Amino acid sequence: YFNNSLDYNIGYERRTEKGDFRPNEFQRLGLGRAVPISGLRGEFTTNEFFAEASIPLVDPEWGIPGLNSLTMKMKGRRIDNEINGVTNTTTWGGEWKPFEDLMLRGNRTRSLRAPSLVELFSPTSSIFTAVPDSCDIRNVNSAPLGTAANGQTFQQIRTANCAAFYQAFGLNPTTFQSNAVGATVQGTIANLGAAAIASGCFDNFNFNATDVRNANPFCSRISRGADGQITNISTGFVNGGRLFFRGMSSEIDYSQSLTNFGFERDGQFRIGLSYFRYIRLESSTNNVTIDRLDGEVGQPERSLNLTVAYDDPTGWGGQLQAQYQDDAVFDRDFNAETRDLLSVASYTILNGNVSYRFNDNLLMRLSMTNLGDRQPPFGLIGTATYDILLRRYTLSGEYRF
Repeated sequence: YFNNSLDYNIGYERRTEKGDFRPNEFQRLGLGRAVPISGLRGEFTTNEFFAEASIPLVDPEWGIPGLNSLTMKMKGRRIDNEINGVTNTTTWGGEWKPFEDLMLRGNRTRSLRAPSLVELFSPTSSIFTAVPDSCDIRNVNSAPLGTAANGQTFQQIRTANCAAFYQAFGLNPTTFQSNAVGATVQGTIANLGAAAIASGCFDNFNFNATDVRNANPFCSRISRGADGQITNISTGFVNGGRLFFRGMSSEIDYSQSLTNFGFERDGQFRIGLSYFRYIRLESSTNNVTIDRLDGEVGQPERSLNLTVAYDDPTGWGGQLQAQYQDDAVFDRDFNAETRDLLSVASYTILNGNVSYRFNDNLLMRLSMTNLGDRQPPFGLIGTATYDILLRRYTLSGEYRF
């Protein structure tokens, strides 16, 4: 018999999303410092069926050593999108409690992200953007690390393709500097960025050296004058070529009453610890070069949060939290020739709060962020990954009615 219940949920969702952006005449004509701004209008409807279940396999009452409980988790959703078509998403996994105070969880998920209204219906519009032209003398020896599918390194591929580029436009490889590296050129805006296009053109073993302007689909997006300088670049929304993630996450959350430790006071003590590690994170927009991101600023290899909290029966409470993230490099492809400062040090800040509950309805809290007034690691300016506001205080209240 089972004391635990079988839980399930079945449902249906129909959703219509609409967008209607109408710039004024000043914006449409580009009379200010920006390029002309186009309007956007469109809508789509999606029909989605979903089901999920939590199935207990072992009951605690059975008293099996190392198997306090074992539960299977399953989720599924069938999506019929008016524009993007039909697809299925799934999740399956489980929860295992070897004993009452410890739970281990794991799951495997296949999911998707449907294009937004902006991505679906944005018209072609103008931008001004810089382009890290791959064959510029400052960039030609800075190809991404790694090896392409044909066995060559990306540096070997870039060197060979740039040699064909120099020859086609009659350029001196020791002096060519692209104007688009230091100044903006005209382009059309979307999510396949200028850097991904430039790399997809010259770091691609699929390169027709007899027609350099159209050596592959990425090169065809770059318009050049007779002197080899970029005159226009056409970006565009695309399905990303690759996103690979592997990591490890663990959490410990323990709470007890002080009376269980021999104290007379019935206060509640809690300690929580969460740890996350990137094992590997790779992405590719152009499906030619692969950018490894783990260990870079924004994706430190290891991060840890430790929280200690106490709630007293008199209404007082407090919490102290330490947040740590590992040292990180700016970019795995940078070297001493491309950047002076290659990495930043590890970073830890302390946060805390003190609260008082007057009654069941009213709670006041004084929060303190970055107690140590810790500045971001040297070399960083204006990044969301690190606290740039330094020590600060917030007084807040909660009232339930």
